[in-house]
Amino acid sequence: MTRTEWRHRGTFFLAVAAISGWPGANAQDRGTDACLALANESAQRGDLRAAESKTRECLRLAPDAASVLAYLGVILTKQDRLSEANPYLEKAIRIDASRTSTRFNLALNEFRLGNLESAAGNLESVLQRQPDHGPAALLLGTILAQKGECQRAVALLEPVGELARRQPDSVAALSRCYYVTGQRNKARHMLGALVEQSQGPEWIVVGAGVALQANDPETAESLLSAARSQYPNDPRVTYGEALVQYNAGRFAESQATLERSIAAGVREPDVFDLLAWCWHRQAHELEAAQVMQQAIQLEPSSAIRYTHLAQMLLEQENYSKAFVAAQKATELPAAGAAAWRVRATVEFAMSMFKQAANSAAKAVDLDPHDPDPLLLLGAAQQKLFRYAEAKATLEKGMRLFPDQARFSLQYGKLLLDPGGAWGVAEQASGVALLESALARDGSLFEAHLALGHYLVRTGSAVRALPHLAAAVKLSPRDAQAHLLLASAYRLAGRPADAAEEIRLYRTLQTTGPAASQLGDEKPVPHAAAAADKKQ
Repeated sequence: MTRTEWRHRGTFFLAVAAISGWPGANAQDRGTDACLALANESAQRGDLRAAESKTRECLRLAPDAASVLAYLGVILTKQDRLSEANPYLEKAIRIDASRTSTRFNLALNEFRLGNLESAAGNLESVLQRQPDHGPAALLLGTILAQKGECQRAVALLEPVGELARRQPDSVAALSRCYYVTGQRNKARHMLGALVEQSQGPEWIVVGAGVALQANDPETAESLLSAARSQYPNDPRVTYGEALVQYNAGRFAESQATLERSIAAGVREPDVFDLLAWCWHRQAHELEAAQVMQQAIQLEPSSAIRYTHLAQMLLEQENYSKAFVAAQKATELPAAGAAAWRVRATVEFAMSMFKQAANSAAKAVDLDPHDPDPLLLLGAAQQKLFRYAEAKATLEKGMRLFPDQARFSLQYGKLLLDPGGAWGVAEQASGVALLESALARDGSLFEAHLALGHYLVRTGSAVRALPHLAAAVKLSPRDAQAHLLLASAYRLAGRPADAAEEIRLYRTLQTTGPAASQLGDEKPVPHAAAAADKKQ
């Protein structure tokens, strides 16, 4: 099942309720009571500008009054001026660290601004002082779920389940973690709250996306069916249905659904983006490029459109055009980890290893929870003969992502690289890692190739033959595999077979061999990481 990311611009609906209330003056702030009362009267009437002006007058009278600073932060927040509000909230906390409500308001603003680490730190402080602070537990659990820390997220969210069911962000987060921790029935029950609470078609579609990511298409289709009955003409529901069809491999059906939507007047870039992928998956590359250009025209400042165009061109092995698209994606202000990851992949395929290492490092910085750029960084460092760096990178990957066998595979290849001047024990570890990988999956081209190469180089040509023959069978257009197999045949005393492999090698050198790919995951639409709220 194709991995698919669902992007939405959800707001934590607790915001209006949480960013409210009288600031609660401390003893040192008593002189500001009357002043703040006038400001609060204006706020109660809905005149936030007047409330702001009067609160600033209070602040001139008492510039270090925590209650005034906190209240000004509240008033600015209610006007959606979050970045302006935060310095006042931060100063109030520095003056009076016991203000849990102010710290929570600051955390909520940070969450809405996408500063998840800062938000989580403030929420931890709130819960240390007030363990029964339900909204703080709810928001922290939601953040941890988005970061993939599902065990603790579930522990925080389950006790405030009723509150969570009223917050679509938290419903999606808890459901995702239930799937991750193998609690599928709980996930389905939680997702049902999106329909029961009538949270609107956008959130039902997001819930369907969570189910789809968890390889639960039945629940995704059930949610979309419920959404269709409630919102029969909503284009977001139609888009969700098309995405389910796409991920089920029903590309022509998905294409037809999207084209009906466009014919009805829908001009959303996501719709054209997915339609381009439908054309691409059916090998209609000209149409795919044309439709993706329409998506770009509708959203010219979106890095994700250029990222997707680069992904499609990469799959076609049209590296020069893929590089242009990836470069454009990373030049846009909203470029995130996905754009840099795709650019690094294209640069690696073009043997631009120094640039690939730099781009992969940027992707790792932007999204440290994505294993792909870290793996790519290690591979690029190896190609640059920076063996110590590559070793450290891949060992880090194996620690952070123990379930990702690709790191062990790449590490095994590294330890058999003759340029690394590894010792006997390290080379033996490399052989063991590759043999272990092949025992789990005999179709790993890179493992066969690396192991065969090592055996030829160390004088075990006969043992190398089955690995290199398997490599050629798995990737018949890889010139290096044919050249190594020719060497093994020659050393094993089979000159006729060696000559045939040399002929194939020369043919591929003329026509252009396929580049070996890192990993086995194809780029897919909406592959900007879920954490890539950035795009």
